[in-house]
Amino acid sequence: MITLEKVKEFLNIDFSDQDALLQTYIDRVKYRASTVTGISQTIIETDPITLVESTVPNPDFDTPELDGAMLEDIAHMYANRGESVTGSDTAFATYRRLSKRPMF
Repeated sequence: MITLEKVKEFLNIDFSDQDALLQTYIDRVKYRASTVTGISQTIIETDPITLVESTVPNPDFDTPELDGAMLEDIAHMYANRGESVTGSDTAFATYRRLSKRPMF
């Protein structure tokens, strides 16, 4: 799972000045990856005893390959901040390859 701490470690950032910007990138990249792959970020589970529903992270969205692509996407956005950049082409290719829906 991509977290602010994991992103900061990946980018070798040890200060908090950019936390809000990085969180924006994290949210944007998770949405992009979910949209392109067709894999929901969360799923609803029902407790079989109490029948209470709860939203939990989707294990299919939390894979090393997808996390790596999202980290690369965030790194690309951070390196090119201030420019009109949509993200990494390599990460987008990974999203498409992992897609659960047909791509034309």
